[in-house]
Amino acid sequence: MFLRKNRWYEDLVLTVSKIFFLVCFFSGLNGLNQEVMARDIFVDNIRGNDEFTGWNTAINADGNGPVRTIRRALELARAGDRIVLAKNEEPYRESVTFIGKNHSGALSGPFILEGNGAILDGSVEINPELWKFYGNGIFYFRPKYIAYQNLFLNGKPLSRAEVPGHEIPEIKLERMQWCMHEGNLLFKPEREHLPGDFPLRCAGMKCGITLIHVEGVEIRDLIVQGFQHDGIAAANSARNVFLNRVKLRGNARAGLSVGGACSVWIMNSVLGDNNAVQLWTERHSRTEIKNSELLSNTAAGWLDHGGVVMMDGKEIKGGLDERERFRSEENQKSEHVEVSLVEKE
Repeated sequence: MFLRKNRWYEDLVLTVSKIFFLVCFFSGLNGLNQEVMARDIFVDNIRGNDEFTGWNTAINADGNGPVRTIRRALELARAGDRIVLAKNEEPYRESVTFIGKNHSGALSGPFILEGNGAILDGSVEINPELWKFYGNGIFYFRPKYIAYQNLFLNGKPLSRAEVPGHEIPEIKLERMQWCMHEGNLLFKPEREHLPGDFPLRCAGMKCGITLIHVEGVEIRDLIVQGFQHDGIAAANSARNVFLNRVKLRGNARAGLSVGGACSVWIMNSVLGDNNAVQLWTERHSRTEIKNSELLSNTAAGWLDHGGVVMMDGKEIKGGLDERERFRSEENQKSEHVEVSLVEKE
């Protein structure tokens, strides 16, 4: 009797083990199939709806159509997918984060953000009622973020004046020029005009795209502008990130920052008009620059806080001085890379 019960118990254990093995096996196949079968997720900030599936560019009666935000597309995404943006006159006004396995590459290829020339913009409209009179034709208001700022008119950064210190008898600005002073943003409009007469915007979102613990990501054909910190930030353990044909412009700190344990490739791209620096690198990072420009028109081309930086196969060190305009050797020979930061009318 004891032997019969013991044999019954062994048979039960064996059956359960087989079932567990089959469940694990087919779950593994399903996960592998998900990685191999990468999908396109479409985003349209004008015609899209975050209640849609994102599987089609056209809107169907069954709710199959583009989502409205990049944030929603990232919620739907899994490893190896491609997020495809529709290019509209209205910029995408959001701040997004790529994080973890679902926003990394897979067996099918890299995780892709396909911009199609769209603009990701972090600026916010300034309420005209916030402006107060300062004196000498200058007005001021206190923005939400004061460590780094920028002022925009019709999507383009206005000229910024450098204020030498806190104890100055009088701040002098040219017409349509601005500066930061003691946490306030000061602006001098055209004669016989008030700041509210202009569609002014300032940096109002922290960072355009933040990458954390991802690997095998490609961002291409995208303009990132108007953010209070960085346009794109490879913040922590973002490896094998490829930026192809991107423009990072008019951000209040850096166009691109590359943090520790991150590796980023910049290809056929332009970084310029950023307020503090165009490229910021940290220790234990690696940045490869290929056929691209770091324009030192508003700030240093590169601020070296550590890491390895390669330009067209040659290691460079020590940062790039703001008084010099740096161009990679291969780009000097190329005519097909557009270097203008201002879109053609």
